[in-house]
Amino acid sequence: MPLYGLLFISPLDPLGYRSSVAAHPYVAELLMLGMMSLPMVGFMAYRRHGIGSTIEMVAAMAIPSLAVIGLTSTSLIPWLTLNTMSVASHVAMLGGMLLAVVYRRAEYAGVHAHGHSVVEPA
Repeated sequence: MPLYGLLFISPLDPLGYRSSVAAHPYVAELLMLGMMSLPMVGFMAYRRHGIGSTIEMVAAMAIPSLAVIGLTSTSLIPWLTLNTMSVASHVAMLGGMLLAVVYRRAEYAGVHAHGHSVVEPA
């Protein structure tokens, strides 16, 4: 997220990045999704989760967000506008992540060694 924010104060801004994102809110939301998914992949790798679980978590983040973006673009839900899209997308993403964690509760509640040996209590 901080890296995404740096784009607004970086040398890219004189090239019109800020105005480009303002003019294309769907692109901005997709960039935000990418900037949130990449650190999640890194965090899950650090926590020694498998590639399957990592893909599952990124999908749990992306699918609800993409659904919100799609529903916003079609105007099927009156309160889902460009002004509410970002908040709705983040709430949907959190819901998807919560479902993934509940679905794989044993994996996410387990002890992670971080490269160290885990000593079982006697």
